[in-house]
Amino acid sequence: MKKRIVSCLALLSCILPLTSCSLFYQLETGDIDIGYNTAKKDAFVANITFDKDKTEYVIPSEINGCYVTTLGGYFGRGVPSPFRASSNLQELYPDADSYYSTSEKYLYENKSFLGDEIILNNYKLFVTLPKYLKTVKYVDTNIEVAEYKKDDKTTDYVSRYVFYFNLDSSNENFYTKEGKLYTKDDVLVKDFIYE
Repeated sequence: MKKRIVSCLALLSCILPLTSCSLFYQLETGDIDIGYNTAKKDAFVANITFDKDKTEYVIPSEINGCYVTTLGGYFGRGVPSPFRASSNLQELYPDADSYYSTSEKYLYENKSFLGDEIILNNYKLFVTLPKYLKTVKYVDTNIEVAEYKKDDKTTDYVSRYVFYFNLDSSNENFYTKEGKLYTKDDVLVKDFIYE
């Protein structure tokens, strides 16, 4: 009996690392970051890197033989990778004193959290979603802030990313209307900032 338990534990210790590796996603970065798992033939979309000179983004439906089915996910050993848009604030505002990301609610609920003067930039992103989209898993709609301090005054330049979606009409789970994403049950997916 003792030998059998030891044998089972030895076998499990060999099998578990192999199975857990097949669950890990690798991340391919560029304008659009995509995590993919070749064993599961599945992929998710993470960050869209916003560029002021570009407003249209097409998320591929396949990458390295994997269907892109999810918005947001995790790669490696569980590193969170939300679907979101972000920019390189240090390039946009090279002379700012600090940079940070925070909840959009502070624009409306508690403006004292932000600076004395707020300069709001609504950046419109026209995004074609992957044809095989099945799930919206993890979305981050935080605003990005570049903060300038001069004398006793603080000025915050806020980047707010507004999404306009397009999706192939053959998708079985979602559809788009006036740039907004809906489930096939006519429920608006509220995870995003819309206009």
